[in-house]
Amino acid sequence: MAAIVDDPPSCGLCAGEADSTCRMLPCQHFYCTECILDHFRDQNRGEDCRRGRFVCPYCTRALPVNIEIPPVATEVNGDITGNEDEEKLNVADGSYCDICPQSKGLPTVCPHKQGLCQNKSLSSLQDQHPPSSLSSSSSSLSSASCHTHRLPIDKFCPDCAVCLCDGCWKGHGSPKTCPPPLPLSVAVTKRRTEARSLLDKAEASETNISFYKDEFHRQLESLNENMLTTSENIWFEVESLVSSLRTKARHLITEVELATETEKSQLEGKMAVCDGHLEEVQDLKCQLSTLMSQTGGHQLVNNYPSLESRWETLNKCIKDIKSHNQVCVTAEFDADYRQTREKIKTLTMGRVRLTSKTTPAPSDRPLQKAPKWRHETAVQCILDIGDDGFSNQDRSPECGPSSPSRKIPSLSDLIEWPLVKSTSYITGLTVSEDRHIFVSDCHKQKILEYSPEGCLLCHCQTPSPPYDICAISPARFMVVLPWQCELMLLERSTDSKPFEIDLIVSTGEKRYYSLCKVGSTILACDWCTNVDILTSQGRILASVLGSRDISYQGWVHRICPGLRPDVFCLLDWETQTVSTYDLRGTLLLSRPTPSAPALGPTNDICFDSSGRLFCCDVDGIYCINETGLISTLWSFEAKLSHYPRIALGPRHQYLFVSCKVGRKYKIRTFKIS
Repeated sequence: MAAIVDDPPSCGLCAGEADSTCRMLPCQHFYCTECILDHFRDQNRGEDCRRGRFVCPYCTRALPVNIEIPPVATEVNGDITGNEDEEKLNVADGSYCDICPQSKGLPTVCPHKQGLCQNKSLSSLQDQHPPSSLSSSSSSLSSASCHTHRLPIDKFCPDCAVCLCDGCWKGHGSPKTCPPPLPLSVAVTKRRTEARSLLDKAEASETNISFYKDEFHRQLESLNENMLTTSENIWFEVESLVSSLRTKARHLITEVELATETEKSQLEGKMAVCDGHLEEVQDLKCQLSTLMSQTGGHQLVNNYPSLESRWETLNKCIKDIKSHNQVCVTAEFDADYRQTREKIKTLTMGRVRLTSKTTPAPSDRPLQKAPKWRHETAVQCILDIGDDGFSNQDRSPECGPSSPSRKIPSLSDLIEWPLVKSTSYITGLTVSEDRHIFVSDCHKQKILEYSPEGCLLCHCQTPSPPYDICAISPARFMVVLPWQCELMLLERSTDSKPFEIDLIVSTGEKRYYSLCKVGSTILACDWCTNVDILTSQGRILASVLGSRDISYQGWVHRICPGLRPDVFCLLDWETQTVSTYDLRGTLLLSRPTPSAPALGPTNDICFDSSGRLFCCDVDGIYCINETGLISTLWSFEAKLSHYPRIALGPRHQYLFVSCKVGRKYKIRTFKIS
């Protein structure tokens, strides 16, 4: 145990403040060097010196000074101050500092805190009883004895921070008066309590610092991912705007071409008239030349009036040809477009918005027991389980509690392969009966077909950005083009021309973002979660869910086939709710997602034939079976940088997932067992 002196002590003889030249005797008392030497010189002349006793003027403790070797002053000077050529003082071993490692072998007065050692007040006590024995119990403290008075050291002066015995305490009040001493055990208990409190605070601070470091690292990674996603969204908006302008430009160019064709037909008609008039003029010239070449003039006289009349008529036609004005076909831009073009030059596309959320440190969080449904899951969709939504009512009676539908599936990573480097924004994924994978790239405006091994077989350029694709037959696919409010039908015809655009149908003002085939019925969902039934030619047949107006209008809502051929599921991304409907629009099941801020939102869903709902987000793949059990099937090695898409293969034996890590897309195939 070490006591720290707040104020430097004073000399016991002159009461002056101690400085770096002061020395401490083995009895722990301080004196100026000149004062103690003068005192010992005076003692050298008395009887104490003859008996070989030099005592401390404060506590009268005998000092081990050898006076047999003359001169005594030199011996006294050497014993107290040391030789001038040496760096050490010849003092007792107990006067050395036990705290400062650099002061081993040096006098007790070390350079800590204004030239005084922080451990000086208890150095002799620590020499007799090490710190381990001092801190073991109060009984060990009371058993320490003063080697001067041979009394137990059981008192502590709070002002001087000095441990004392009864004998030391009697003379301790001079030169200043101190308050009554405390029992040493009380002082030790108090310091031990304060040290324990300080240790707890240090441990809590260490935990908080480690937490904040990990949190900052996570925020750094999230910030990089957010930057990439935001950049992609900006480019997506630009491409959407450019696509709209290109469509308007194509319409205007078509009008220019039609106007040009009209003028061309008129000019070609004028040229045909000129050819007829030219033939008439040439014929008139031939007749006049023939009549003038004859010897007799009676025929010229008889025929000239008719030829002259013919010439006058022909001359009028020729004058009409000369008066025809030249037509120039140009495009006159509207005032709104010219104003928009001028605004674009100085347009600020947007501004950066920073949103922050404070995460409390572990020591600041209230202790709460996590709900049971959060254990072993990171999925955001919890369904109110019921037979109408999850189980097939047409199943055989043999299906009991041990039915495969109640078992938790497991995924095994079968194969993964990267998509072409130009792929930038996958928004739709579907699988054909022969396990060929079809993806829609919204940024590149392409539909791509891959083999099960990951070989790019073909691709098709779309007139506007596609969002989702659905196989309506083995050789026919339907694609939604929401930015143009259109549906496109693709057909796989021959190997030489695998993709062919069969039909493009306008949907009016409907912007569909998700497609699925439920039995023989084709369903489409728009950005307000309205669901319509479509024909195989893309025409709207009927409305299942209509007149729905939600606050979040976006392209992230998803629909998928249910377990039965007359049931489908709708994922409302805004509220994170999965609802089950029949084709008449009757709500069968619906339950909103419990709030779980630490977990990411669910991005896509699909049902298998056993009544299990597969969900995915940027962290992993999860499953909810008909009993309500939620299981984490797969956790991605790194958080995905964009929303994944999932699709079940034929006979629901394989699960295909589009994953984007950083800037690279890849398709992962999992086997369901």
